[in-house]
Amino acid sequence: MQFDTFSYWLFFFITLLLFASQQQRNARIVLLLASYIFYAFWDVHFLLLLGGSTLGNYYLGRLIDCTEGRRKRLFLIVAIAANLSLLGFFKYCNFFIESFGTLFGLSEQSLVLNIVLPVGISFFTFEGIAYAMDIYRKDIRAERSLFNFSLFISFFPHLIAGPIIRPHDYFPQLEQPWRLTRASIQWSGYQIIKGLFKKLVLSDSVAVYANQYFAGDTSVSVWAGVIAFGLQIYFDFSGYTDMARGCARLFGIQLPINFDRPYLATNISKFWRKWHISLSSWLRDYLFIPLGGSRVVAWKIHRNLLIVMILGGLWHGASWGFALWGLWHGLLLSIHKLSVDIASEKIKLFFTGKIGIAVGWATTILCVFVGWIPFRATSFEQSLSVAGDFLAIWNFRLQSLPAVILGVIGFSVVYMYMDRHKVIDKNLEQGISWVTYIVSMGLVLCFIDIFMVRNVSIPFIYFQF
Repeated sequence: MQFDTFSYWLFFFITLLLFASQQQRNARIVLLLASYIFYAFWDVHFLLLLGGSTLGNYYLGRLIDCTEGRRKRLFLIVAIAANLSLLGFFKYCNFFIESFGTLFGLSEQSLVLNIVLPVGISFFTFEGIAYAMDIYRKDIRAERSLFNFSLFISFFPHLIAGPIIRPHDYFPQLEQPWRLTRASIQWSGYQIIKGLFKKLVLSDSVAVYANQYFAGDTSVSVWAGVIAFGLQIYFDFSGYTDMARGCARLFGIQLPINFDRPYLATNISKFWRKWHISLSSWLRDYLFIPLGGSRVVAWKIHRNLLIVMILGGLWHGASWGFALWGLWHGLLLSIHKLSVDIASEKIKLFFTGKIGIAVGWATTILCVFVGWIPFRATSFEQSLSVAGDFLAIWNFRLQSLPAVILGVIGFSVVYMYMDRHKVIDKNLEQGISWVTYIVSMGLVLCFIDIFMVRNVSIPFIYFQF
């Protein structure tokens, strides 16, 4: 059940009605059952995997919480190893087998296992690791209720593609009394409609050009193909997140913001504070800082940045393309860190002015879009070829960009301006009439419906991770 299908919304509204008709305890039972039914729609065989992961993390968390010293550390290691083993087997086993076979000239077909990747595994294993580490650090106590912990792992709006939630943000919300207010309905409705618009109207419209180009269609220019994919992945993933946040809010759960206008970032560090925020903050708190963070000598900081970003790339998928994407961003972060350390005050002052900000933005957006090439390319050879053509700036012609892509870029500028100045959010906070709200949302839905008839829906990119 994808978020842009009728079956999902039928399931969602039935669940919401049942949830709203029950007392708080029973309502949470409805929510847990619905979450497992939702996961079963993807593959019923993986219910045991989800349940086993939940039980394992719950009891290991209790053991970490009630012990001290070496035993406490041992249980933490077991918890991390168990989650990584689960992720490693399903996601990376064939990748390493194929790489090993290629290295030693062995037949890959005779070695590769028939392993199906469980949806959402990258997200709920990272949440399990965060939970264990937070208990070990004494940031939180282990959750006593297995029921509440099961909801933490399986809550269906965020189960498949995040955002990655933190236990200290989530568990207190389960104890709050549920109230469906006018403000929460309007805010949630806006997030859901906005997410559908991003996905069906913006992302799916430009995805056609990205898919054609990377499939070898020479009628699409390199700039059109790369820019189309950069727009596609942003509107696809942020659209999913908007819908997830809107759905969760109706159940009384506030999920974290995952995107904050990343394509307006004026340097690569700011980009990573704005892009996939739940993942980047996870990598910072549970990998970069344990490696020493910025408290170690300079060369180790740069080493840590490379390690973290390469692993962050591989988190997305088992291929050298994702590793290359991570390496690219690790190098960019390392270069930016070095530049900040050695730059004179005069240079730093320049980048606070209008021209400097424009230069920083142009450089950042170019580097980010170059990084999308190995992320999307089907092979290392294609990555090099596309990057070479894309960086030949003299080949760029504005007329080579289809009108649809130019239209999406134009809309993006308007949307980011409105988002930056909280134009719609302020109106929702102040309260608008139901007539205005329903008419506005209805017009947007009609517009979305036109595109749903014209286009074939494309699966969410991050559902594969």
